[in-house]
Amino acid sequence: MKSLYTCDENRITGTMGAILGGFVGYALWIFCGYYFLVPGIVGFVCALLILKGYVMFAGSMSRAGMIICIIVGILWISVSEFGCVMMHIYYDWGVRDLSEILGNVPVYVQTKGLLPRMIGNTIFGITTSLIGCFNMYFKIWKETEKGPKENVTIDNEDPEIPQKS
Repeated sequence: MKSLYTCDENRITGTMGAILGGFVGYALWIFCGYYFLVPGIVGFVCALLILKGYVMFAGSMSRAGMIICIIVGILWISVSEFGCVMMHIYYDWGVRDLSEILGNVPVYVQTKGLLPRMIGNTIFGITTSLIGCFNMYFKIWKETEKGPKENVTIDNEDPEIPQKS
């Protein structure tokens, strides 16, 4: 019988899964950010999608995998703030070429004085994401204490702890 703690974990494909999960989640973040809404629940949903994507592609979860997911989440929050600015440039200024949009990001941020707001949104997003997912992260940390685990619980329910025989 295969132990729950001796399974293979592919961190490269897991990272790709986390990035894809984050892409889906932070598309929602960008949509909300365009309308100047930064709901805390979006950070939780994005973190959940990142974790699910990691487990789906890696095959299991370890403590290192959880740390990768947290880093991917922080990077996606930062990138999504620029995505919000790019949407404003596209719709407000009517710029349709991606290279022009990217070139106008610093101008738009400076013109509108958005840098403090973007920094605040990024800090708020990271904070709400980590606070909202703290219980889930803590349970995963406890579940993966002895190494990678295939059937890790990624939700707010109590994990099933295997009985040693």
